[in-house]
Amino acid sequence: MFGCAVLIRAPELPVMRKLFLVGILCSATLLTANFSFAAPLSASALVTQQNVMAELAKLEKNTNGKYIRSSKTQAVTLIAEAIKKNPELAASLTAYVIGQGVGLTAAVTAACKAAPEQASAITTAAIKAAPSAQAALITAAAVKAVPKQAAAITTAAILAVSTQAPAITSAAVAAAPSYASKVIEAALKAADSTETRRLVSVAASNAGVSVDVINKLLETITKQTNGSFEVFQKDTNNAPTSTIIIGTSDNTNSNSLGITGYTGSVLNTSTGTGSSGGGGSICVKTSLTASCS
Repeated sequence: MFGCAVLIRAPELPVMRKLFLVGILCSATLLTANFSFAAPLSASALVTQQNVMAELAKLEKNTNGKYIRSSKTQAVTLIAEAIKKNPELAASLTAYVIGQGVGLTAAVTAACKAAPEQASAITTAAIKAAPSAQAALITAAAVKAVPKQAAAITTAAILAVSTQAPAITSAAVAAAPSYASKVIEAALKAADSTETRRLVSVAASNAGVSVDVINKLLETITKQTNGSFEVFQKDTNNAPTSTIIIGTSDNTNSNSLGITGYTGSVLNTSTGTGSSGGGGSICVKTSLTASCS
């Protein structure tokens, strides 16, 4: 075997130190760039982040390059301490340790408790760093840690992965039932289509939120300039087939809704569920619900 040595002359040392510092900043910048949804970090935060990452790198990993059990606990402690001192690092450090194999619930809970005001950013970062199917789990952990921010966390989660909106809604309501109406309002506002709002409404109803509450929110959120708005109708026999109809208020009779232009229904297929348009129907509004014929 042959050894290899590199001789660095004294005049070159200052240059080498500068290159080393540039390398640290660049690697930290690249980490942040991988999470473009997060706000850019300041120069001092980038250096702090790199120092934390250096400590995390010392923790023992298994053959797959992921932290062993004891290392996961240490990693959570390290990022919690760092985030508490520098909340700016909450999103990026949470995403980083999740990528290293730290449990979602442990990482999100610790980060949210260390920087409650960053709960939404932490939620977004965690969802982006994990499989989309874990969005509800992440949401639940964040809401349990900071229940007063349940609505903001729900919004962040749905905007991060809209396909999981129903599961996210259910998880948030279950985690903070006293904030259920705020959660549902946030979920309906974040929903990107009538079909998504229908699914969110089904999830909310299944979680125990009354149809009256759901429809009051839908009317406020979806009301158009022509007076039309969406109305949720729960199918008590089979919740997934519940529908959303679209009606308009009658200026001469506040208890009436005009002829609907859309009725949503669910098609049970082997690949999931989908929306199917339906014919119009005449609806009569009683309280906040509508009965149609």
